[in-house]
Amino acid sequence: MVELTDIVGQPEAVTTLTRALSGERRHHAFLFAGPDGVGRRTTAAAFAKALLCSGGAAPGASLFGGAEPAAAGACGACPDCRMFDAGSHPDFHMVYKELARYHDDESVRGSVMQELSIAVIRQFLLAAASLKPSRKKGKVFVVREADLLSDEAQNAMLKTLEEPPPGVTIILICRRPEELLATTRSRCSLVRFGPLPREFVREKLVEAGLEEAECAFWSAFTDGSVGRALRMAWAST
Repeated sequence: MVELTDIVGQPEAVTTLTRALSGERRHHAFLFAGPDGVGRRTTAAAFAKALLCSGGAAPGASLFGGAEPAAAGACGACPDCRMFDAGSHPDFHMVYKELARYHDDESVRGSVMQELSIAVIRQFLLAAASLKPSRKKGKVFVVREADLLSDEAQNAMLKTLEEPPPGVTIILICRRPEELLATTRSRCSLVRFGPLPREFVREKLVEAGLEEAECAFWSAFTDGSVGRALRMAWAST
């Protein structure tokens, strides 16, 4: 699992989040904005891991009072970090529109979701956020493709974005923040992500097994997005 200190090509975002970890008063809602394939989701996971890390904390210490995560990020060795790396941390929640198929309501499960609906947000974010954390270190919710949030869903989230339960952090991932309601944006701390360095994209394409000439072409053609470069490169083969 990538740590916050391992994130490449997004120095401003990493600095902002590192300062957030070390600050006495931390924002509880973040908006990670930028193009696809530049590390927004990877950074969100690394930040979440740091928030949930219990390394170095005294027994029972938590975001409700006691030790805070280290400013540099997660320790990587505590039980919480090990669970996070295994993909089994009970207090880390990824929210996305396809969760509709697991909704308690059969009518929601059977519908085709073109947007991130209020039904998904109510069950998988709002209701889940109201429950006590399993590990007593708080909870982190990452909302993928927040651009797809319906206006109804965003309005339902406003109170929780502004005053979440103790220890709850919400991260919205989007491409263009202007597509969200102004009331949603105003309740979040904006963290901008830019294009990745061309050489970094090229190296990732080389690691994926592409020919050097292809790597050079696609890294220059795809505006600093590893994800877009990989998709287009493999589609052309």
